[in-house]
Amino acid sequence: VDGVVLGMDGKPAHGARVWVTGGQGTTTAARRGGRALEAWTDAKGRWSMDDIPLKAVSFRASHGPAVSLPVAIPEDEVPGGVVKLELLATGSLRVQVVDDRERTPVRNMEVRLTPVGAPGGRSTRRARTNNAGQLTLGTLIPGAYRLEIPRTSPHFRPFQARDIQVAAAETPEDLEVGLDPGYVFAGRVTDENGVPLRGASVRVQWQTREGRTQARNTLATDAQGRFRITGFEAGVFTLRARRSGYLAATQTGLRGGETNLEFRLTARTPR
Repeated sequence: VDGVVLGMDGKPAHGARVWVTGGQGTTTAARRGGRALEAWTDAKGRWSMDDIPLKAVSFRASHGPAVSLPVAIPEDEVPGGVVKLELLATGSLRVQVVDDRERTPVRNMEVRLTPVGAPGGRSTRRARTNNAGQLTLGTLIPGAYRLEIPRTSPHFRPFQARDIQVAAAETPEDLEVGLDPGYVFAGRVTDENGVPLRGASVRVQWQTREGRTQARNTLATDAQGRFRITGFEAGVFTLRARRSGYLAATQTGLRGGETNLEFRLTARTPR
């Protein structure tokens, strides 16, 4: 296949990268077998590539932050003439994901950006937040996208997808995404003398609207005996605190939103 890459000014783009995508897994297998399936343009913007799988594939190009929309080649069809790839200016998003109530960063959360409407040929992008709750999605072709967090942790309510517009720009656009922690339980676990107990667990049990009983455990309490559990809908809850060597303590009839709960555990009497 022979082709040409044109820059945003309509002139030939020297040094642009061209590569093959699609092919229902055949392109991946071909690369594993040592076939590069990529090329670089010369001073006249021209490129040539051979040994391409006879599957439905697409060609794409990039040059710096500029990228092209894919040009598709149907299965078993050898294009006659030159495949033209036109570079487009792109934008980028710098996303900050936070707990909407505590205003603290949420790490390791997957964010998905799906194209909506024209132009066609754009691909869905995914990334996970770092320890600061941040991620960057670059080289986005301008247009409408739907921002989703497909699987929030149990500590947050499901995220409502948001439609956004991405414009061509040299610097990233900042976007904050807040996750709703829902109803919260918080407090601390101590012994009978009020000394904080580290490593205690707190179990939450409640009934769903369908009448099913569900339960969830927290992480272990910290050095101050504190715990915080989030992500619940309205309901009636029972909380039970436990730690090895102590009798468990239970509080019932909770409605959600109690953030100063106190559990005092009594040491077990040796037999």
